[in-house]
Amino acid sequence: MRIGILADVHANEEALQAVLDDGQARVDQWWFLGDAVGRGPSPVETLLLLRQHVKTRHWLVGNHDLYVTGRLSSDGIATYERFVHTDHRERLQAYRPDGHRSQLWGWCLRTWRLKRARPKRIVTRKADVWFVHADLGGDRLNVGDIAGHSYIMPWSIAWDEAIARIQLRRLMAVQRESRPVVLIHGHTHVPYVAAKLRSRERLTLLPIRYGESQRLDIFEAFFINPGSVGQPRNGEKSAHADYGILDTEADTFQFRRVPYACTLTCRKMRALGYDEILIHILEGNHEHNALHKSNEVWMNWRKVYEKRPWGWEPV
Repeated sequence: MRIGILADVHANEEALQAVLDDGQARVDQWWFLGDAVGRGPSPVETLLLLRQHVKTRHWLVGNHDLYVTGRLSSDGIATYERFVHTDHRERLQAYRPDGHRSQLWGWCLRTWRLKRARPKRIVTRKADVWFVHADLGGDRLNVGDIAGHSYIMPWSIAWDEAIARIQLRRLMAVQRESRPVVLIHGHTHVPYVAAKLRSRERLTLLPIRYGESQRLDIFEAFFINPGSVGQPRNGEKSAHADYGILDTEADTFQFRRVPYACTLTCRKMRALGYDEILIHILEGNHEHNALHKSNEVWMNWRKVYEKRPWGWEPV
């Protein structure tokens, strides 16, 4: 079975539609790693589209989903983010198709609970694959904490920081009978793949070859982030949407990247009065972007990947 992995759509209808179109002939089933809402301009349309393609049992909750329902405190979040959460909550509550009572907000309240933050496991022929929104930890950590202790970034792995070491220990603790274990997560919006060789006690970053398949049965453990559908945060100059494909028969993972109508998304956000920071992040990391020299994630991306390219460039 070929499973399409969606993460961090963030109410970006145009990006989600582009990904679904790209995966139509490539994917047998879709899974979602959380954060359907927040940041983008189209919460209702995005949620309706997601529900058409992703079964509820294949749906993990994200921290922004919980912010919108009020089940996770957003006190530490920027004011412009809380403005979006309020807007999304009001629009989801007000949605009335054909004048009838909406079942959408009721579905959100039933589905977006901390219990849906617990890790889910898929068993492939040769590996055990664990899905989480943010990391392996308690229920709250699975959706990400505001302090940033659950952010697994490629540069953390490259520099062997504490977060990567802790997550590796937790992943190895669920290993069964020497079968390879794989953690697939979202939350950070930064695509990467890292592996643990059996002879080493740390993770090693591997190249991302877009459109090619990475075997998952050749190392003891893998960490994978497919990237974000609705708000990628890597160092690419052009607007795009990221997702991944897990093949449970071939034991492979493939990174996919597709262009989409970003200008339409940004125009919607400006019409709603959303902060320019959220808009600039969508527009790509180029020298004319106001965030080019100030966005911390982009700066770390350049520091790690430009000094030592890992083959992440799209084909």
